[in-house]
Order: sequence, then C-alpha cells, then structure tokens
Amino acid sequence: MALVKERQPRSFTFITTNGQLLAPELARELWRAGLDGLAVSYQGDAAPLHEQIMVGIRNAVVEANIAAAERLRREINPRAVFKINSLIMPETSDRVEAIREKWNAAGITLELTPAHEEYRILDPSRPVRRLRRRPCPQVYDSATVYAHGEVGFCCSDPDATLSIGNVADRPLGALWSGARARELRRRQAGGGFHRRADLLRVHHGPAAGAGVLTV
Repeated sequence: MALVKERQPRSFTFITTNGQLLAPELARELWRAGLDGLAVSYQGDAAPLHEQIMVGIRNAVVEANIAAAERLRREINPRAVFKINSLIMPETSDRVEAIREKWNAAGITLELTPAHEEYRILDPSRPVRRLRRRPCPQVYDSATVYAHGEVGFCCSDPDATLSIGNVADRPLGALWSGARARELRRRQAGGGFHRRADLLRVHHGPAAGAGVLTV
C-alpha cells in the first residue's frame, strides 16, 4: 500500500476483506500507509448467522478487528472510508432492521445490497440476461489480479473464467489494453452478455480463486 501511494500518489486505494486477519497492528499500518478505503463483509447481525454464511470465520475475532480498525481510522486517517458490506439474501432478509441497528450503534457506515440468487451461484455457463441490461462499469475502471497471476475484471468471478491473461506472461498494462480485454468491452458495449463461451478459461487445481487484489 505504501508503494502504491509512493508511485501513484493520486490513486484511490480500497480493500474489501472478511476481517478475519485484520488485526489491529495490520489496520494501523494500512491507515498509516494512506489506505483510502476499507470494507469488511459481514453477513447478518449476530455470530451464528454470520458464521453460517461466512464459513470458517470466527465472529468474535472479526467484530474485535472491526472495532479496532474504526478506532484507528479516526486516530490516524479520519478522511478514509470505512464501511460494512452486507448482502440481503434469503438467510438475512428478515434481519434487515437488526443489521442496520447493529452498525448504526457502532457508528460505522453500512452498505446493504440485495443479492440475486443467480449472483450467488456464480455459474459461468448460465446466461445473465435477466440481471444485466447495461455494460458492467468494472470492465472499464478496475482489474482483479488473482493469486495465481490471472487477471480479470471482477472478484465475483472467483475462478477467473473471464481471464484477460496472466501477469507472469505480460505486464498488467499490456493485458488491460490487450485484445482479449478489448473484445470483452466490445461485447459489453453491444449487449452481448451471453456470448461468452469462446472466451471462457476455466482454471483447475488448488490455486484457482485463491485470493484476489482488485486495483
């Protein structure tokens, strides 16, 4: 983060995390490095529901990390954004008011977003005609770099099925302006959201989907 701010001082840097590893010492260093925004994904309003949806998460750890991150933001970098991302899904739809009350009481901004069932399935073979009517803005303004080096446009594509290349083979800038990226943008601009079969590149093995950095 410090290197990004050194090389690109006008950049806006933002991290989304499940909060499990956001220990106070890490949050302190991120705010000191100039991080502009941080969001923690928290589903529901209490430990049992959150841990049911976010499998492997320890709710007590996450909530303690959230509280520390907000306190440190106010001390170190008060102009930065800190918020909770929460989805309205079948498991949480009857808890909307409780979710709002939880984060209002903590004094932390909440972004509460409806989630379509189709979105949660994340099946690249299924058309998305009913969900998409306009080009996705992320193909024009963001790139997602996966742990295995593949580059895509969205962290909602966990296996990089719409990869535009690998940073081990070509620089990120070259991939961003390359033929595959241009073709994806052309199809989005033309409303061709379902004509994707020849662009799919499905990755197999333990590295697939193992962590992303959206820039």
